[in-house]
Parts: sequence; C-alpha cells; structure tokens
Amino acid sequence: MKTVKIAFIALAAITLSFITTGHLYTKEKVAQFGTNIGVYSFDMALYSENPQDGVMGLASMLTFNMGVLGEEFISYENNKRNNKWRDLIASNPNLAYSAFDMYSTTFIENYQTSFEQYKNSMITSFKENPSEYSDRMLLKANSLNSKNALKKSVENMKNYDKLISELLKLDDVTLNKYIKSIAKDPSCFWSETEKPIEAVQLRKWLGSKSFITPKQASNPSLPYYGNFPSDLILLTNRVSSNYPKWTNRKFLQEAKKFSTHVQKNLKF
Repeated sequence: MKTVKIAFIALAAITLSFITTGHLYTKEKVAQFGTNIGVYSFDMALYSENPQDGVMGLASMLTFNMGVLGEEFISYENNKRNNKWRDLIASNPNLAYSAFDMYSTTFIENYQTSFEQYKNSMITSFKENPSEYSDRMLLKANSLNSKNALKKSVENMKNYDKLISELLKLDDVTLNKYIKSIAKDPSCFWSETEKPIEAVQLRKWLGSKSFITPKQASNPSLPYYGNFPSDLILLTNRVSSNYPKWTNRKFLQEAKKFSTHVQKNLKF
C-alpha cells in the first residue's frame, strides 16, 4: 500500500509539473503564433524597401504574442490590463524555457508553412492581375523564402544581445537612471496633462555605442517604441516597475540567457 501511495504521489507530481510547464501556451496557440508571424514577415519583406523589414524584433513578437494569448491570460478591470501570462513568467522564468523546448518545432513548422502559402498566393495574384509593378513584385516575391527570413530574425537577436552586454557594463545607478528615463521620452509617452521629458543622456549613450545612428542621436526623442533599441529598454523598465524583485540588471541578465538558449536550440 505504501509503495502504491508513493507511486501515486510521484505520478501526481509529474502530471502537475507537465501542466505547469505547458501552462504558458497550448500547441494550438503556438501554431497560430507561428502562422501569424509567417504571414506578417512575408508581407513586410515584400512591400518594404528596407531589407530589415520582415525581420522580427522584440516589440513585434510581443504584440503577436498578446494576440494569441486570449482571455485566459489577458483581462481588463477598471481600465487596467491584467497580464497573467507575464505574471507567470515573472514568478518562474523556467516556464519560458520549457515552453520553448516543447513548442519551438510547432512554431517553426507553422511559420514556414504560412510564409510559403502566402507567398504562393501573392505570386498567383500578381500573375492573374498584371500591372506595371507585377514583374518587379514577382521577382521580389520569388526571391523570398521562409528559412532565410527566419534566419535573419534569429540573427537579429544578436543586436539585442550586444545592447544588453553594454547596458550590463554600466554601474547600477547609471543603468537604473537610463532605463527609467525612457518612460517619459516622447518616443513612448503621451498625456493630456504632462509633457514628455527627453531621455537625453540615454539617447547620447546609445549614439556613442552605435545602437542608433548619428541622425537619430540628434533627434528630440528616441526611436519609436516599437523599434530597436527602444523596445528592449522600455520592456526592461516595465518589468522592473511591475515586479520589484526583477531589477533592471536581473531582468537583462535573464533576457540574455534566454536569447542564448533560443539561438542555440532553435532548429530550422
């Protein structure tokens, strides 16, 4: 009887562990996540003159992620958004690693399938509806493929890694001052009663490290909050503001660790 009881407890523990590990996502949500991003990547790469468009950045990934989570994780109360998904990761970051290990193949399969299907449909459309731009668009569409597009997005993660490495070289006082300053910068702040405050020192520092161009460094605001490097800095500030135990330094260290795990283990 004792042996049976121990076995039952062990089985329950394993089952609970499995449920907790997969709690961030279901396979269906990851499939939809990959499908949405695949279509977006092709569309952006096709219609933009910028070769970097179609390359997924942090802000784009977070936006699409929010779109597939659903009411199970995202709710609104008193005009405030409650993000249970983020709460789970903050309480146990290992969930993110486990979710990646379980579902990265599902993500890639759906990303590549949707990318190629959308590509084929666009090629057919250009052929059936000729215009003065058809030949140029056909040539560009045929030059794109899902594997190269995904590879560029993964390589783009190295830009974030470099930014994190440089931020971590700063002392805590300077690091915290730079991260906090983005909250009121015109790139991401709007209010009917308050004026934005330029993150001048942060902007100069980013320019000195070549994370933004000299022209961007002379602008009255940081790059748009949905673009690198503002997206990572703003996320760092949001996390440290909402979860005090996640200091800016601790979050950046964990972000780089997870980035390394993804780059090392993503197979495509």
